[in-house]
Amino acid sequence: MTQRFLYLWLPHLVTDRYAQHEAALQGQTEVPFATVTSDHRGVLLAGLNAAALKEKLQPKMRLTDAHAICPALQTQPIAPDQDHAFLQDMAKTADLFTPWVAMDGPHSESGEGGLWLEITGAAHLFGGEENMMKRVAEVYAPFNCTVRLGMADSALAAWAAARFHKGTGRLNAYQTYQETQSFPLQALDLPLELIQRLNRLGLRTLADIRDIPRANMTVRFGYDLIKRLDQLTGTLPFQLTYQHAPRLYEEIAFFAEPLGSQENVTQTVERLLARLCLRLKKENIGLRRLGAQFTRVDGRLSFFQIATSAATYETAHLMRLLQDYLPGVDPGFGIERVHLRALQTQWQDNRQTDLNDATNQGPDKTAQHALIDRLRHRLGADCVSYPAHHHSHLPERALHKSPSPTARAEKSDYNLPKRPIRLLSPPEPLSVLAIDAANMPMHAKWRRMSLSFRQLTGPERITREWWRKLSHDLWDAQLGMRDYFRAEDQEGRHLWLCRVTSQARETRWFVHGWFG
Repeated sequence: MTQRFLYLWLPHLVTDRYAQHEAALQGQTEVPFATVTSDHRGVLLAGLNAAALKEKLQPKMRLTDAHAICPALQTQPIAPDQDHAFLQDMAKTADLFTPWVAMDGPHSESGEGGLWLEITGAAHLFGGEENMMKRVAEVYAPFNCTVRLGMADSALAAWAAARFHKGTGRLNAYQTYQETQSFPLQALDLPLELIQRLNRLGLRTLADIRDIPRANMTVRFGYDLIKRLDQLTGTLPFQLTYQHAPRLYEEIAFFAEPLGSQENVTQTVERLLARLCLRLKKENIGLRRLGAQFTRVDGRLSFFQIATSAATYETAHLMRLLQDYLPGVDPGFGIERVHLRALQTQWQDNRQTDLNDATNQGPDKTAQHALIDRLRHRLGADCVSYPAHHHSHLPERALHKSPSPTARAEKSDYNLPKRPIRLLSPPEPLSVLAIDAANMPMHAKWRRMSLSFRQLTGPERITREWWRKLSHDLWDAQLGMRDYFRAEDQEGRHLWLCRVTSQARETRWFVHGWFG
């Protein structure tokens, strides 16, 4: 059996990624778009989308020349790290077809990338090679990327078939030499200078150079040309660096008699989950994300995942979370494979929750994390958050919402005045009716209530964060300054008043909160 490789060519990988994450580009497929890079020659084009290619733009073209040709061109800087992470996500999806996946790129300067899949002996699981290629196209359709497939006996031939084959991109087994005769010399992935030298001599296709004596080609053009020809046919190996997946914590169950009832599915999941948690507990590893996949006899897949707020290997807690999704699994004509995998794990220290624990003075957080997980699964992940400290003197920015618990804030070297238990967002205007000799409010109106202040304590002065609004005068110390006062009204309410000065030098008062 010969080796078989499947190559996924992503000609617009970089621009397709931007089109998904930039709101201004979503759904704008007809807008010319390109990524740009810079060197000693200036700003140059890198990746181009299909609309930009239609305007006769090319990679490595100067940006000024490109705007002269296409004034409507939109650009963004290259982001190699984001491109690499996006291609890695696509590589993880290839695990549905083979564990041997190698990444090609991403090449941010040209905007393309690709994936090699070593599929020897795997095509029959999908009904043949043509059906497998159709299945790969269906799986990668949600990525909203332009994908072209190539299949051949060697990795380089699959790379070339994805680019230059005029049909489906599939080269028949043992027919690589014959079916690549009409391919251009670019199919060898040679340097552009060498290809231009060959073209000047009238050599444009692989058939043109295969009849030339190999010794003459080696002397004239170097060994790389001969090496690429042998790698194309599989005579020499084409080196690939396969992705090494981290250690997997998973449990899989196959059934000769498919599971046909929801009760059997639930019992199977509970049994596999108990075995998985036992393995994790022995290695002090906790789950953060767990994936469950169910394969039916007709080939359809059902997949869902759960997430926890803290690492855990408690079977009962995880099973309670899974039970919210298990009713949505349709057995159909029967489920023949159940697969549980730990998608994200975290080291977990041993903890003792016994009453005789003299060293653990803090409360056990297990029940709290379990409650938070259940609330998030019922209400949504964005509906439950933790308060987290933020380094800012401004009251409205001193705290923010965090999806995970953060470390306890360190005690400051200075003591801030007491803050109110309730902040108003935004602060509500206070209409001052009368002031005293010190320009402090004596009578005011707030929320249709008349207030008479018996005592004001303060001020606590907070200056603005000048680095956030550099357009303002940096030397104007009064602009943006706040003075906070603790005021007691005639009914004993303690309000937190704020005095600010506008750009027009007008003094305004607000109620920013109350103490109780």
